[in-house]
Amino acid sequence: FPGWYHYFSDEDNWYMPNNESIACNHDEMKKTIDGHFTVDLTRIPAQDNMTVLPNKTFAQFKQAFLERTNSSTFKYYAAYGYDTIVAIALMRDKALKRHPNVFADATFGNRTLAHILVETLRTEVFFQGFTGNVTVEEDESV
Repeated sequence: FPGWYHYFSDEDNWYMPNNESIACNHDEMKKTIDGHFTVDLTRIPAQDNMTVLPNKTFAQFKQAFLERTNSSTFKYYAAYGYDTIVAIALMRDKALKRHPNVFADATFGNRTLAHILVETLRTEVFFQGFTGNVTVEEDESV
């Protein structure tokens, strides 16, 4: 989770209070959040005529959002969601080009797959999105 979560440590498990109303244990919590993606809202620099992958303007994206949600208010978090999906699609495409069988043994515990995907995301995925320049930094922040 942005800013405070990196890896679980058995010595520092402040995130697991002793509370009987919490239905999961330490190991279940670790399994649940292992390999997660998050989005941290900062700003939306997009102008209505800005075009991003795959050849869509911000105005078109906002209009599609309003129509599909039957809403009169655009939610800017949707732009972060859009950029996240584009980043994941690019990561998948680039990983498959370098490692054609990368998903053959796809399981939650496959550390080789996780390493390939994270390295692909860090080194090969960067683009201009609705939320700005999308890239993964060394500390894994976007």
